[in-house]
Amino acid sequence: MCSSYGYSFTFNGGGFYTSRLIVKDSKGDSTYKDINITVCHIVSIADQDINIGPNSSYSISFYAYTGDTLIFSAWVVNGNDISYLEVTDGNNTMEFIM
Repeated sequence: MCSSYGYSFTFNGGGFYTSRLIVKDSKGDSTYKDINITVCHIVSIADQDINIGPNSSYSISFYAYTGDTLIFSAWVVNGNDISYLEVTDGNNTMEFIM
């Protein structure tokens, strides 16, 4: 059930995490991305499908166990934007440019 496409990383420690997706429209037009964030647990899956507009952000909080994988992918409708995903446990922040 967990897709293998897109960007992904595996958690090396368990705990509560917050991911924040930031979309910045560099040209001021109506750029949209369709974002899929999936957290693959051993026993459960939390799946979020997000339609997000320019110059905005979207946050999702979740609990991850050691060895869980976060998979996220983006489809650009209009390729003029800069977006990135931040994932933090409150102490360390990982940033992924798309």
